[in-house]
Amino acid sequence: MEHENGSLRMLDTYILFLSQSQLSQNLSGIVSSLNTIEMTLANDYINPVSALDLILESTARVIPAHHTNIVLHSRYTPSTFSHQKIYDQRNVFDGNNIYKSVITLNQPIVVEDVHMVPNWSNWDTPPNTRAWLGTPISNHNGFIGVLSLARTTFSPFTNNEKEMSLVFARYLGKLFEIAATQLKKRQMLEKKYELR
Repeated sequence: MEHENGSLRMLDTYILFLSQSQLSQNLSGIVSSLNTIEMTLANDYINPVSALDLILESTARVIPAHHTNIVLHSRYTPSTFSHQKIYDQRNVFDGNNIYKSVITLNQPIVVEDVHMVPNWSNWDTPPNTRAWLGTPISNHNGFIGVLSLARTTFSPFTNNEKEMSLVFARYLGKLFEIAATQLKKRQMLEKKYELR
């Protein structure tokens, strides 16, 4: 194995096999989590809060962050269910250029060090935030909001983490779509039985 300074060292095959085994276990865990989410979202009668917890727990395993929120856009109908990680914030998209960029570009935005961003103000993350990742959440009806991930240490989000955040944001979009459909059905039933 060659080090950055050009020196050569022997690589212990035991360490190499151990590392490969750990990587394989991690990959297997990720695939298992994604399959579980897929099966959960295939059921129209899911409990949205439980499904959201599952998605957020899986996100945390793949993309470590100190703080996670879902910030809903004002165009999206107020949340069909409540959760401590969901914020229905109507003005943040108008007053924050970073959030505007997520909407405009419709892709994840990484801020490697918020201290380097003039006038960084992000109400939904801790004051000691260092790195931030915002990923758009949408479905066939359009933009819903942003999956907001923050780290309080200087460890910028990688391209792989950015790509994985898109996967989880798609799951969130599907979940909000299912929850909205459930609400409409419930309202129709209530209206039907109210008329009798």
